[in-house]
Amino acid sequence: MAFSTLYRVLEAYPKNKLLIIEGNAASNPDRRIAGVTYLQFKLVWARLLSTRLDRYLSPLATFYSPFRANALERLVRDFRPEAVITMLWNYAWGTAAAYAERTKLPLHLIVHDDWVMSQAGFERRLIDRRLRHWYPKAASRLCVSPYMVEEYRRRYEATGEVLYPSRSADAVVFAEPPDRLGRACEPFTVAFAGRIPWEYARALQRMATALRTIGGRLLVFGEAAPEIASVICQEPNVEWRQRVESSQALIRQCRAEAHTMYVPMSYCEQDRPNAEVSFPSKLADCTAVGLPLIVDGPEYCSAVRWARENPGVAEVVTDRSVDALKKTVARLIKDGAHRLQLARESICRGQEYFGFNRAISTLYSILSASQQSVEGLRYDGARALSLILSVDLDQAEEVSPRVPK
Repeated sequence: MAFSTLYRVLEAYPKNKLLIIEGNAASNPDRRIAGVTYLQFKLVWARLLSTRLDRYLSPLATFYSPFRANALERLVRDFRPEAVITMLWNYAWGTAAAYAERTKLPLHLIVHDDWVMSQAGFERRLIDRRLRHWYPKAASRLCVSPYMVEEYRRRYEATGEVLYPSRSADAVVFAEPPDRLGRACEPFTVAFAGRIPWEYARALQRMATALRTIGGRLLVFGEAAPEIASVICQEPNVEWRQRVESSQALIRQCRAEAHTMYVPMSYCEQDRPNAEVSFPSKLADCTAVGLPLIVDGPEYCSAVRWARENPGVAEVVTDRSVDALKKTVARLIKDGAHRLQLARESICRGQEYFGFNRAISTLYSILSASQQSVEGLRYDGARALSLILSVDLDQAEEVSPRVPK
């Protein structure tokens, strides 16, 4: 998810130089960055945003968000921030941007999803108008993909920099695929990891059907609403694993049991604007496993475009059919050398694009460039800026849904 990606980048930031302001929902303390101070800055009606009243209150919260800058200034006064970093999502970003402008602090804006296009009517127009004001003024604009950089440059006449999803600072890294990958794969096992909206559930059903014809199985490590989970678990060759707490444990489990990682994207036309420019965070960990990748999505989606631009990094499926998946799986089962070649390229490209050092280097570079009065900013944090990170958490992200056994 977007927030876990951002937190990974900040894991190594000096703890006394970072203050995290949470809106909408409070995070689970077990998932927080150790040693960092967290403060809450909620709307009075925050709980109602998770009810049917959301359609009425969300535009009001969006409109009201910049006018809360005074309250935010009072909340963080003792911290003495030198920069503000926020993610374009929900309402906190509007307050953070207004606060940065009011206090003449550098604003670092992170765009992970095309959240603007997921809104409707008045709210979309309001967000778009505010971005036309704040996006060009930001000290830095960090976008999750080069496709998003280009799209936002076209819309708001300001260029940004790419900050791909990042692995954690202590991520496990394998130099080679597992030895067993070159031997016979029985039963052939595909693994999926991540949250599961309906469109992903349909993709998992297609994969389960394709595998069932050849005696294969599908491992699902993920979270889903109960009604979605129950549909997936009706497939006899699906093994649902409970949510794994750490990415390291997930990587090791997939490496030990699976023969390939499955990365589906949405084919729904209504999801197209976001699918074109966003980037699946799961690729950061999937490429760390050291197994072949199957990327399944329309030609225009970012994951497929990335795979096309990096030949040999994945098997690519762009036909929304069971037959297309069956042919791909059959090719992987038949050719052990092909499996190993894909796995090695996945390891190589994963480290190149999603390695923690690349992400932290990008972050420190933009902070240093925006605050020239702070000389010698380095990774050791000796002269790191005092940062406010202002984020809105999705209520669903902090809830582990009940899933059928």
